[in-house]
Amino acid sequence: MFDPDQLRPPLNQSQWELGYWRIPRRPLVNILIVVDGRIGLDPSDSFGISKIIAILRKNPPHNDTGDYSYVRFDVDTASRDEEPFSGVADHTSFRFDQMVDGQPLINRYHQIWCFGFHPGNTVPSNPSDAAIEAHSTKMSSGELRALTTWMNTRRGGLLAMGDHHYLGATMAWKIPRVRAMRRWTNADGVPPFDLPVTSPGGAMRYRHDTNQPQNATQANPASSAVIPRNAEEDGIPQPIELRYYGGIAKRPHPLLCTRLGAMNVLPDHPHEGWVYEDHEVPVDSSYDFGNSVAGPDFPNAVDGGSRPLPQAIAWAHPLPEPPYDHEKSPTPVTKFAVIGAYDGHRANVGRVVVDSTWHHWFNMNIDGLHAAGGNNWTKIKSYFRNCAVWLSPPTKQYAMLAYAAFWSVGSPLAVEEYDAGMPSWELGETARDILGQSVNPCMYYDWIHNFFPAELLERFPNPLDDVCLTCPPWRMIENAVLGGIIKSMLPERDRLVQERLQGKQASVNVKQLVSGLDKGASSGLSELHKFWERELERSKKGLSAFEKTNTGRRMLKEDLAQILDDLELIDPAEQCPDKQAQN
Repeated sequence: MFDPDQLRPPLNQSQWELGYWRIPRRPLVNILIVVDGRIGLDPSDSFGISKIIAILRKNPPHNDTGDYSYVRFDVDTASRDEEPFSGVADHTSFRFDQMVDGQPLINRYHQIWCFGFHPGNTVPSNPSDAAIEAHSTKMSSGELRALTTWMNTRRGGLLAMGDHHYLGATMAWKIPRVRAMRRWTNADGVPPFDLPVTSPGGAMRYRHDTNQPQNATQANPASSAVIPRNAEEDGIPQPIELRYYGGIAKRPHPLLCTRLGAMNVLPDHPHEGWVYEDHEVPVDSSYDFGNSVAGPDFPNAVDGGSRPLPQAIAWAHPLPEPPYDHEKSPTPVTKFAVIGAYDGHRANVGRVVVDSTWHHWFNMNIDGLHAAGGNNWTKIKSYFRNCAVWLSPPTKQYAMLAYAAFWSVGSPLAVEEYDAGMPSWELGETARDILGQSVNPCMYYDWIHNFFPAELLERFPNPLDDVCLTCPPWRMIENAVLGGIIKSMLPERDRLVQERLQGKQASVNVKQLVSGLDKGASSGLSELHKFWERELERSKKGLSAFEKTNTGRRMLKEDLAQILDDLELIDPAEQCPDKQAQN
């Protein structure tokens, strides 16, 4: 059935009049969400993810317009058990190596999101990891081969999470890259469910409790008020610390960026899992699942640049006990990583995101925030959709950029402000504001960075380690690429408008739009290169004046005498006349 929403422009006002053009559909991203154990799919199940699915599908009341209108998400669900705990799944008894019509089932999808519960919840936390492999849904070698091949050859994006202890490990702990970005087992040092646990090395492991006080009394460490366990269900999120990129104009990771600013909050929970810090990641780990499916978890870049590695991009700051008082057992933890991201596109493999807990995503943890509304809810909802955008394969990323950029040239502001005669970096600066009405700025920075040569990224890191008087500002480089892309699309817009004025029904040349991405980016960088060389030459001529000591305004002898007179030394008696009188 035709869906008119597929053709809706991302901007509220547009010069494009539907019905007069043959126009491209929004790019479609297919996502498979896999659950097991206690995690439900029914909207009435608080311990489930139905609200996340509704947000991705933009089902009411989450059918907000504007944001993310450059992409569509189609979501299927799968249960690794015979049936999901609640609700209905599209696939049951799911295995990653399933075949349908002679093709791997997972090849239908661009992303896979893993919400694992097995091998289950153990109270107190079981110090053994035997239950992970003993479970009936453990990942087979065939599944791992199929999933790894999909991640590597189709560049599929993967999201994975569990919770405290080894929840979710049965599904995720052997998946390449995923296993090296987050703690999944006791051997990894997972935080316990409740009481502290002594690791084999003798270190104590404590709960990671991020629950926030619900009132001023609970927030006062000197009071006896208890922060209740069910505080995770209210409308008060936890603040998080973000990793920022760039120099003066710093910005967070695209996953944590919204049109309202940084996504600096998350739902809270009394016992979260734990993402690895950068220095803890076993960067040289490798896998071998047989049948020639073997290799490094983190392969080298294919563009000659440095090897991409995962990064922790957000941290929680729990309120420690003591001095605060939580309903559960004491927890002195004061900081831990909650989100990790790996950009595998430069290594020609899929991207990965890991989260410390699925409670950041569960109905029970976000219902209260949804009811409270406001900027916090908008930001958290953006995080879910950001994951779905960022994890998409490169081809989908390019399609999103092409779609968003082309629709932007038809806006009333673009008709006034977009001028093909402008320098690309100036046009790009204008385009930022127009694109920013539908795309969070960090995301389109991420898109256009794909067009930067590795040498450029390596030569001019952002931020620079040292002062560089010959380095163009990163904003200018980004603007040149974005402006070049916009310039490549202006002739197509003008052709369509002209044919419309002639009463014709024109068709958008999609091939020209897509080819214009690379050509426009190259043209913008080339234009900046030429401008940069001219400015460097002007700077060299101007700076040569430093060597000319016999010209320009210099201090004359009479000037020196006057200056010395103005700076004549003051006698001590003049400084303290009262003191001299007393003496």
